[in-house]
Amino acid sequence: MKYDSKIICRLKQARNIYIFGAHLVAEEVARCLMDEPFHCNIAEFAVSAKGDNPQTLLGRPVVDLKDLAKRDLNGSLMVIACMDRHLETIADLLRQSGFMNILPLTFESDEWSEVQDLYLRSYCAGKNRCYRPYQPFVSGGEPVTGSTHVYSVRSVYDKKLKEQYEPDWEIPLQVGASLSAERLCDIRDNIGDNISEKNPQYCELTGLYWIWKHDRAEYKGICHYRRHFCLSKEDIDALPSSDVDVILTTPVVNFPDVKSVYCHDHAETDWTAMEAAVKRLAPEYEEDLRFLGRSRYYYAYNMFLARREIFDNYCQWLFPILDYCEKNCAVHKDRYQERFIGFLAERLMSVYFMHHEKNYRIYITRKHFVR
Repeated sequence: MKYDSKIICRLKQARNIYIFGAHLVAEEVARCLMDEPFHCNIAEFAVSAKGDNPQTLLGRPVVDLKDLAKRDLNGSLMVIACMDRHLETIADLLRQSGFMNILPLTFESDEWSEVQDLYLRSYCAGKNRCYRPYQPFVSGGEPVTGSTHVYSVRSVYDKKLKEQYEPDWEIPLQVGASLSAERLCDIRDNIGDNISEKNPQYCELTGLYWIWKHDRAEYKGICHYRRHFCLSKEDIDALPSSDVDVILTTPVVNFPDVKSVYCHDHAETDWTAMEAAVKRLAPEYEEDLRFLGRSRYYYAYNMFLARREIFDNYCQWLFPILDYCEKNCAVHKDRYQERFIGFLAERLMSVYFMHHEKNYRIYITRKHFVR
């Protein structure tokens, strides 16, 4: 399988490849790069200080950056594999240490999304799983009249962004509007039938609920103020003339599997409650949830775009399960873990669309993360 990718070219041209990082993101990046279609030889992992870092990772040494900088690294490539909030600090540290050939594959980066996309095309082909990359649709005749509404959710807690990126085909939607007097845009999730007050737990899903209840467009979708579909206005306008049922974003890769990583990052009891909810309310999806748990990838961010009937059917399926989880999970006092309903919904979205792979035309597009 061949791909036209600048990232693959950079990886293949490097004399040696080093990865900065020695934890979960670094392991996930390394496993992808070592596999099809990259087949990279990772020389070592580098860290700013050995501290509590492991001595080895995936059989490669974990070395101190100061020691690595003493070697002849001409022609070598340093891959940054960490959370995005650390990128600027690490990049400055690497440049000060003499590393100029740097490839950021941080958790939210567009580059990491591309690597995961290329990896999953090969992985899913080998497993006989559906993975259909989106290609711009070209109509053979006059466009079919229809409507597509893609909402970009934002809240009063959003971070200030360095990059301005707001496609004119996106519709701003304020979530958690009932919890603040500040008004960010004309459309808010506390108008009419809504669950706006649940935003601390449900995150963007209070927006999803509002769209479900109030929008009758032929195609409906949801994205974020920082995460956007890599689609053009022409793509959006062409949807009513296409065979597209659903558009999802490039999945997130998890090693060793989705359930293990979820339970590492969040509460295992929440996953157990989700299993109980699916067993009680949607037993025909139980095997799909088990498959997801042992799988290497899931569709993240609760971002999707779909035909109205599919969008509405999904919401009708999803929200009773989330209600069950909300009532049967422990209270989370930590501000991050309080968003547990949003985290569970990402995995449930994967369960739903994996279940329907054979009867929906599902396409995958990359996402653009705005810094």
